[in-house]
Amino acid sequence: MNGRRHNFWMLVLNGSLLLMLLLTIFLYAWIHYQVVEQGYLLVDVRQQLRQVQEENKKLKTEIATLKQPERLEKLGRQKFGLQYPRAGQIVTLK
Repeated sequence: MNGRRHNFWMLVLNGSLLLMLLLTIFLYAWIHYQVVEQGYLLVDVRQQLRQVQEENKKLKTEIATLKQPERLEKLGRQKFGLQYPRAGQIVTLK
């Protein structure tokens, strides 16, 4: 009887060790998969960041162009008919 009981506990111990080994392998594989997936996501985010930065640079250049005093003066004269005030048109309020 003692031998059978010993064999039973050895089987339980070996089964438990095998189960722990399988769980460890599964956990390692899952973590590895997650690391690879996050790496791909990081590459995508970095690419999006570069695109947004490039768009931001283009927009800043466009803003600077649109704010040029020469351009605004020409636009005011041609499109809106504005001109510099003549003598006597400027009134200073006190």
